Amino acid sequence: MEASRMTLCGMCKQKRVCCAAVVWCTECHNGLCSECKNNHDVSMTKHSTITVEAYLNLPPFIKSLPLVCKEHNKNLEKYCFDHNTPLCILCSENYHGHCAAAVVDLDSMIPNIKSSPAIENIGTKLKEIVRILQQIKLDRSENLLNLQEHRKQTKDKIELFRKSINEEIDRYRLEVDSAVEKTNAEIDLLLKDIVIREKQMLELSEGITEIKCHATNLQIFLGTQQLEKTINSAENFIFSVINSNSLDKISVQFDNELNLISPILDFNRYLKVSITRQSTVKEFMPPNLKQVQVPIFKEIKVTLKHQFNIKRDSKNLAISGLCVMNNKDVVFADSNSDRLIIHDKNGSFKFDFSTEQENSFDITPLDDETVAVTSGDDEIYIVDLYNKKVSKTLQTKDTCYGVQYNDGDLIFTVKEKGIRKINLCDYKSKYIYRNNISWGSYITSFGGNLCFTNRELHTVTLVDSAQNIIWTFSDKTVLQEPYGVTSDNYGNIYVAGYQSNNVVKISNDGKSGVEVIKHGSIINCHLRAISYVEQDKQLMVSSEEGTVFVYDIK
Repeated sequence: MEASRMTLCGMCKQKRVCCAAVVWCTECHNGLCSECKNNHDVSMTKHSTITVEAYLNLPPFIKSLPLVCKEHNKNLEKYCFDHNTPLCILCSENYHGHCAAAVVDLDSMIPNIKSSPAIENIGTKLKEIVRILQQIKLDRSENLLNLQEHRKQTKDKIELFRKSINEEIDRYRLEVDSAVEKTNAEIDLLLKDIVIREKQMLELSEGITEIKCHATNLQIFLGTQQLEKTINSAENFIFSVINSNSLDKISVQFDNELNLISPILDFNRYLKVSITRQSTVKEFMPPNLKQVQVPIFKEIKVTLKHQFNIKRDSKNLAISGLCVMNNKDVVFADSNSDRLIIHDKNGSFKFDFSTEQENSFDITPLDDETVAVTSGDDEIYIVDLYNKKVSKTLQTKDTCYGVQYNDGDLIFTVKEKGIRKINLCDYKSKYIYRNNISWGSYITSFGGNLCFTNRELHTVTLVDSAQNIIWTFSDKTVLQEPYGVTSDNYGNIYVAGYQSNNVVKISNDGKSGVEVIKHGSIINCHLRAISYVEQDKQLMVSSEEGTVFVYDIK
């Protein structure tokens, strides 16, 4: 064993004797020489050991994982999913009493951890991220070479004019150099980040096999939690690179009208340098990384907390949309009238009012006192709840239904045409997805992706910002006539089935749907509008007939 890799026997070290360890006890967290190993095996029959070489090959972050509580110096025996942290008994009792439902025994979580798909999934993700980073690095390197070649060609042309317009050409050359160096700096900065990320992902990827073979169950459990955080950071970095203009094809434009025949040149017209960006059409993101990753070991439990009835104004009440404001008030849209109805978080009626428009369909909050309401026709109303009036009417020119507010934009479905957005600063509008969507389609957004329903085809579809379909879910045995759709902060998709009268949670790969709320053949109850309340971790579902169900999600 090399001196730099030598591990001393811990028991001998306490006796002030230097002796090389041959094994490592995963329970004592100590090296043992041959003699001490024999004594240890007799007295600690339930402890397991691995070779020192195997221990040294474990990734550094696994070996450095704390296995005892720093504050109380006690073994870590619990894990809190609400705070994503391991706990000792005292920490659990003193600091995590309010989240007891999310605290589990580590002994119950780790016995089968080595056979869990979690560690395999992480290994796959790491390899995929390395592949993407290498692909992006190659793409940017090629762009650098093209830029250098383009600069050479441009400067060669410039030299033809050097004798007659030497002073102006020198200035022009400096502008060319400045433009290329500016783009070089941009790409070099991105490449440096990519190299760092690539190295980190390679090191973690190469350590997966050693983790599976030689790490303890507790180390694997805690390590997978840390790896998920690292992977999420890397995935967010890749998303930011791909979704920004960082991968645009950059080139320096040279005006070919410049020639030797021109005795007098309009330098302001011809000698201009400009940088152009052409969006790349390459697909860097594989489907399995486009999906929002649900934390491992996290199970969803849905429990009815309470229900209430919306105050009626007519016998033909038809609730088609709902949204929850920051103060927890709930605003309902009645598609059979122009009425907005407001209840508090406990279900008590507060007030209602007429928008004095023809009708309403779906609704989304813009701020603490303002909502946007689609008409089910060619208008969207901006409604001031405080003053109980429509403050602005937006003409959409198309029939609009489901609506979602996202970072300054109203995103809404358009019958038979697709999805459009309107910027609420300049009110400019454009299509961001073109396809035939049925009337009554609802929409939600998360992680840069859009998810919408199609009641006629009984489908739910997830698309990315480049209009690529990530997946389409269709299973009429579990979901029929999907209407309202929402997502929680883990990326789980919840859909209200109107005809199937249920709520279905769709897996993040779109391959399966699980019925989490079942109302079946309840008379006068067809589930339609739905919203996830992140602050309370609750799912609010309304039937078209005006009964509202509030579910806790754990």
